[in-house]
Amino acid sequence: MLNSFWFSFNAVMPMLALLALGRYLHHKGVLQPDVVAQINHFVFHYPLPVTLFLSTYGMAGLDDLPLAFVGTALVTTCLLILLGYGMARLFAQDRSQYGVIIQCAYRSNYTIIGLALVTALCGESGAATMVALQLPGVILFNIAAVTSLTIFSGDPERRPNAREILKNLAKNPLIQALLLGFLCMVVRGWLPLNDAGEPVFLMRRDLPFFYESLSMLGRISSPMLIVCLGAQVEIDPAPGRRKLTALCVALRLVVAPVIGFAALLTAQALGFLTISAPMAATAVAFFAAPCAINSCVMVAEIGGDSVLMRQSTAWSNAISLFTLFLWCAMVHYFWIA
Repeated sequence: MLNSFWFSFNAVMPMLALLALGRYLHHKGVLQPDVVAQINHFVFHYPLPVTLFLSTYGMAGLDDLPLAFVGTALVTTCLLILLGYGMARLFAQDRSQYGVIIQCAYRSNYTIIGLALVTALCGESGAATMVALQLPGVILFNIAAVTSLTIFSGDPERRPNAREILKNLAKNPLIQALLLGFLCMVVRGWLPLNDAGEPVFLMRRDLPFFYESLSMLGRISSPMLIVCLGAQVEIDPAPGRRKLTALCVALRLVVAPVIGFAALLTAQALGFLTISAPMAATAVAFFAAPCAINSCVMVAEIGGDSVLMRQSTAWSNAISLFTLFLWCAMVHYFWIA
């Protein structure tokens, strides 16, 4: 068990160090909000899509897709959305807080923390599983966020616009990169084989300079995003919202991962899947990661209690340094060690 704690410590500490660096650089005036916004824009439009493209392209083929795992994760996410709505009905003081509580129940910072955490736990072998869940996860996260925030925005004139949601999804660079990587992977599978039994064209083999250039660009995505995340986290008192903030943080860091792993264990008991180390590591990133920073932007733009969203995001990111350590130790003890 001590080995599992030590392994978890080494997996989480690099992210903690980068978060602390971001906080320090913000305090020194280096990473001001406008600079952070520019860096985030750059990373989300170039290095991160490149990383996701290469990870998708690098999968062996369609047989490499863990469809049962992805399906279980998505169904569980839908259950968490319903749970969030139920909690909002029970504890929220007004409807503008409903969408915030729902987001905290299901939406993790999977895009930023996912790849770094899964790679730290399983190495590059876990990246394929993480990326397989990325595309449907991002789509479901965004559809549920826009729909719930619009319905509970407090503006009776606002209605969910399916065309606008689809338009925004189509313009999302992460979704574009995942779809392009998937398309290239499928096309690669159709290519004839050479005498060595390999496709006649492989980017890594036949265009090594181009592949390595993309790899170098992609490798900066996770460190830069985590540093910027540290610069964005602001913990301030929120009078009148402490109990709801505690509820949101508990939903995100405790309830969601417990339900997520319970669903995976149930699916395994029913014979739908066998939980592997990459699946367990991806589940930690998908269910146990803190609230997504961009949720604050969506709440501010669409409508809702932006103060509650900011505080829930800040506190969940701070406390997750300890909860992620425990979840990673559990994954190492049961599925990796």
